[in-house]
Amino acid sequence: MTSGGSKPPFAWSQVNDNGFSKNDNEEVLSSAFYGGKLYIGTFNGLGCEVWRYEGNGWTQVASGGFGDSYNSDALSMAVADGYLYVGTNDSNDPCRVWRYDGPGPGDWTAVSEDGFGVKTNHRVHQLEVYKGALYAGAWNAQMTGCEVWTTRAGNSNPLFGGRAPSAFRAGTGGDS
Repeated sequence: MTSGGSKPPFAWSQVNDNGFSKNDNEEVLSSAFYGGKLYIGTFNGLGCEVWRYEGNGWTQVASGGFGDSYNSDALSMAVADGYLYVGTNDSNDPCRVWRYDGPGPGDWTAVSEDGFGVKTNHRVHQLEVYKGALYAGAWNAQMTGCEVWTTRAGNSNPLFGGRAPSAFRAGTGGDS
């Protein structure tokens, strides 16, 4: 541990151009390691972006808030069952969870209903995998309390089992 004026134990080097060469990418909000590569999600007032780092440069794999410029934040990421998932913040409409089907920039699929069926759910702050199910922590703009949503409904797991994306709206979790 170091204190005032001491040399830090690690040397840091910037590996991207500021804002990925765009002033609109103001923050890095999320990251995940997927398929041997690093993925970064940004805040961008023109619609969030997702970038992939392959060790020698960055490739943009999502832009414009997944087609909705109000999706300004790629707030959360998780890797599950061979896919990368991104949870968003939408300042105008309900939030969504997106799945990367790769490898191209347009290869994203919405895997949740808007706001998990609740119009005032605007942010997916957390995505985590627990016992084979994807869990999402949501913020409700009406301040009715936080919500946790999961892909597991009873004994089924619709998101990973290939059912329709709207099946994500299970509402409750299970430990099995």
